Amino acid sequence: MNVAPPQTLTFLFTDIEGSTPLWDAQPEAMRAATQLHNALLRGAIIGHGGNAFRVVGDAFCVAFSDAASAVGAAIDAQRALRAQDWGAAPIHVRMGLHSGSVEPAEDEIFRGPSLARAARVMSAAHGDQILATAATVALLDRKVPAGGVLRDLGDHTLRGFARPERLYQLVSPGLRSEFPSIRTQEALRTNLPPSLTTFVGRAQALTEVREAVAKSRLVTLIGSGGTGKTRLAIEAASALTGAFEDGVWLVELAPLTDAALVASAIAGALGARAEGEVLPLTLIEAALHGKHALLLLDNCEHVIDDAARISQALLRRLPHLHLMATSREALGVEGESLYRVPSLSMPGVEEVHTSAEVLASEAGALFVERARAIAPTFALTEKNAAAVARVCRRLDGIPLAIELAVARLGALSVEELAKRVDDRFRLLTGGLRTALPRQRTLRALVDWSYDLLSQDEKTVLNTLAAFAGGFSLDAAERVCDGDVSKETTVLDIVERLVSKSLLLSEQRQETETRYRLLETVRQYAGEKLVESGQADPARRRHFAFFLELAQSGSIALHGPLALEWLDRLETEHDNLRAALDWSADAAPADHARLAGAMSTFWDIRGHFTEGWGRLERALTEHPARDRARLEALLGAGLLAYRLDHTQRSDDILTEAIALAQELGETRGEVDATLSLAYDRIWQGPGAVEPLALRARTLARTAGAASREGLAVLVLGRAVMDRGEYARAQALFLESARLLANAGCVLRAPTAIQHAGECAFEQVELTTARRLLDDALLQHRRLGNVHDAAATLRMLARLALNEQRLDEASAQSAESLRIFHALHDPNCAARSARIHAQVLCAAGNPAGALSYAQSAAATFREHGSRVELTGALRIVGCIQAELGERQAARRALLDAIDAQGGVTFDGGLPRLLEAIAGMHPETPVAPVLLGSAAAMRNHWKLPMLQAEREEHDRWHVAVRAAHSDGDFDRAVSIGQALTRDEAIQNARALLRDVASR
Repeated sequence: MNVAPPQTLTFLFTDIEGSTPLWDAQPEAMRAATQLHNALLRGAIIGHGGNAFRVVGDAFCVAFSDAASAVGAAIDAQRALRAQDWGAAPIHVRMGLHSGSVEPAEDEIFRGPSLARAARVMSAAHGDQILATAATVALLDRKVPAGGVLRDLGDHTLRGFARPERLYQLVSPGLRSEFPSIRTQEALRTNLPPSLTTFVGRAQALTEVREAVAKSRLVTLIGSGGTGKTRLAIEAASALTGAFEDGVWLVELAPLTDAALVASAIAGALGARAEGEVLPLTLIEAALHGKHALLLLDNCEHVIDDAARISQALLRRLPHLHLMATSREALGVEGESLYRVPSLSMPGVEEVHTSAEVLASEAGALFVERARAIAPTFALTEKNAAAVARVCRRLDGIPLAIELAVARLGALSVEELAKRVDDRFRLLTGGLRTALPRQRTLRALVDWSYDLLSQDEKTVLNTLAAFAGGFSLDAAERVCDGDVSKETTVLDIVERLVSKSLLLSEQRQETETRYRLLETVRQYAGEKLVESGQADPARRRHFAFFLELAQSGSIALHGPLALEWLDRLETEHDNLRAALDWSADAAPADHARLAGAMSTFWDIRGHFTEGWGRLERALTEHPARDRARLEALLGAGLLAYRLDHTQRSDDILTEAIALAQELGETRGEVDATLSLAYDRIWQGPGAVEPLALRARTLARTAGAASREGLAVLVLGRAVMDRGEYARAQALFLESARLLANAGCVLRAPTAIQHAGECAFEQVELTTARRLLDDALLQHRRLGNVHDAAATLRMLARLALNEQRLDEASAQSAESLRIFHALHDPNCAARSARIHAQVLCAAGNPAGALSYAQSAAATFREHGSRVELTGALRIVGCIQAELGERQAARRALLDAIDAQGGVTFDGGLPRLLEAIAGMHPETPVAPVLLGSAAAMRNHWKLPMLQAEREEHDRWHVAVRAAHSDGDFDRAVSIGQALTRDEAIQNARALLRDVASR
């Protein structure tokens, strides 16, 4: 059977807002209104070549071959709808647009995550509103019908999707433009999950927890496993969202196997990535500084020491922050307020109970509520009320215990259930022991539930404990292979475990079901797995599955499905970490293979420090000269470069080149050579260009088109650093073409970004904005925060040049914040320098000075002479504006001295002009202006608008201090001087003035 190849389409999803109550209130009017609505939509869809492949009631699912047609149809449809007089049934339609690749099925109905994403975008909109994703905006090339604009609404998390989506509102003449906040988690300022079942009882406990949070900045809900701490805390936190204007955030600690990752988990929940060498605690402080927010730290017991330490630090440093925690014991932090979560209220001790008495108790009400979900025909009667009461009391009113017991109603009557509970707990309730620790009670219940399983169910449940976080059915089938008898399948067992509440199922992106064990059950099953002697084989199978996944992802990340694989690896990151933890001691060679396969993911998603730590260990534990070590060397060298461990990176990559040559791994040699070229960028073009050229030759020999594209990208960097912007731009565009043709969507945006930078340097501003906007959209879609920050810095320069200072300030500040978070000092210094210029242009030289000085200090420390010259010039100009003439001269003299050994610096003319302008009366001032003009002409340096005002001011000052004849003669002399002679003149002028 031939399968149609994937195709990229734009999907328009629509529905009528609030149609159900309209049908209830005005059925006749709605019938006529819906018919007209359908006709108007079909007219707009057909007029723009759309395919309405699914229509359900008033909801349309439409596919378009191009984004512009989809947008045109949406606008025309909204205009037609707004032009109608709907009378008693006012129609307001919400619309969502998303572009992505799909595969048509045999029934010609499209399927896949792209459709689910389009549906979620539509669900986030209000009636009359049109929302579009960044994917659609990128295909539009920011072009919308005349008079229309795209309003950037920022990043939003759509229900069912892990990766945030950039959303835009399409505004067009004749359409409503102002709406409330769209319906996403960010609009609600919380990441609390929606309730999937009814919250039964505990009204008093809910009130008490809310009151405790109002009085104390740390409230810890304590109690044994299964008492419902998490559910009560989430309900209380949900009720408090209105009281914390900066949000209520859930931090799930249960999946963590390493207590050191507590702070990273908190930062991740807040959207502040704990990357680079910067402490995650610092990121949290930055994200919450001055904010009134509530953090809910769930399941602290297994990481209690780190949870306590971090909680205390946050409370001391962030005076407006409140914390709520759940744990089996107190955190032991100063000022902590404890709330012991009680069991549910239970029916009285009388032997005979009525149904009313059972329902009046929280435990009884929960039993009945959950029983009806398991067995829809269940009814609480006077006959079975006593048995229900008995079960609730024997289980001490523990919610999880009750829910696990209720799961047996598919096979047992209530009376049989009550009898089994009695039998099972006789030893635990005998003698004088009238009150038992709830931990033992829960374990006894899990023992009982476990003993009721078949041998196949026990074996599979034990093996599933090898997973961390969640897992897919495919993973379960592979890892549990051989655990079931011939008469059944893993899927059968998984379904049974779900039905018995020992395994939870969760829908992801409407296309995949993921499973997870309750933490208590996972720990219990893990112990059973060790007791069975099958822990090592199970973990080997777990490792094998995730090694294969990571290796497939490592290859796919260089192709057209990179985004999907980035998300998939992010989803499985906890399992991949667990596999790495196990293999580090058990199988060092395999550990090196898995760590090497993860390196590209860690690089793009910014997990620099974690990746570097794991790869460094892999190199230590696996010294063998083989392919596994080569992959680890390649990843370690890249991440060491990201963390600015320059010499360590150089050593690692040099070894990688030698090992690749030993093994005959040409592609590995190309990768190592390209990374080494990047690592040596600070040494100048002469160090980079030979490496880039060799990598290109090797890539061509190996027939590796994507690697050839990367080699051209690195070559472009060397040419750009020489100031040959036109040639560099051509190389970057060639790189983007090669990468695109090879399907490498991961690196192509970086080539486009650099092409935009070159266009800017040539004052091709329209081209620069188009390229930079395109690059930023793609970086953000990929989650590539590092390159997104670099693009933001360039966009800030562009906005500064066009006098859009508010935009420039926001972009440069965001870029600086990201680089600080990634602990990338050189890139942060470049952003700080731009931010200083923006502040100066906005009339705030005092605020700008510290940014410029910090940039200069970083460049001096790292030996970046060209960057240092520019930063010192800015420092000198700021100090002159502040009246600090002596300090200004020192900074400018340092800038001139930094020119030694630099063959090209497009900022040198501006430096010479600044020195002349600050000393206009000196005879050499017009000579310096002449030298600067000659350099601009020789290097073909265009003058940006942001430079012109300063340039003209210096020229006017110098010309006014000299006669026309003297000025013209001195300028002519300066034009005839060499670059070194001009530098000597500037140095002599500054030293002469300083000695007076």
